[in-house]
Formats: sequence, structure tokens, C-alpha cells
Amino acid sequence: MLNNLRKDGFEPDVYAYTSLITACASNGKYREAVVGKMGMPWNKIKVLFEGMKNAGILPDEYTYNTLITCCGRGSLYEEAAAVFEDMKLMGFVPDKVTYNT
Repeated sequence: MLNNLRKDGFEPDVYAYTSLITACASNGKYREAVVGKMGMPWNKIKVLFEGMKNAGILPDEYTYNTLITCCGRGSLYEEAAAVFEDMKLMGFVPDKVTYNT
């Protein structure tokens, strides 16, 4: 879907990525959403996330919360803590969603 947007002249931003990930996950399409242990391994999710940042698509609070959720589903607690620290370093204040996740 992202490739189709680019072909049509649209450059996806963080909201487009996050919306597509959320829509796929909400509909049980975890492989397409690349979330949790039902989709890609954490190392591939991390590469995708770093690729977004390197392309100038900066994550927002919702993206960080989604990554922490992925870690929780995969029992990756150290990785979740690292994402949490990165979130704070980027200037985001964790909210109740972050802490509940």
C-alpha cells in the first residue's frame, strides 16, 4: 500500500505508516502490520523503524506506544525499556497508554 501511495505521488509520513500498521493489526493482519510475535521478528521491526527515521519520517508518541506494545506481545521487556528510553530522549512524555502497555 505504501508503494502504491508513492507511485501516485504521495510521500507517506509517520501518520500514514502508523495508520496502516494500526488498520492491519486491528483486522488481524499481523504479518502486514509487522507487529508482535505473530508478524516479523523484533530485529526486522527495529530495522523498519530505523529505516523510517533515516528516511526523515520521525516517530510520534503513538508509534512509540505501538512499538512498546509489540515488545510486550513478544515478551521483549528489555527491548521495551530501550524503546521507552528512546521515546523520552526524543522529547516525548510517556502517557497512561505508555505506562499501561
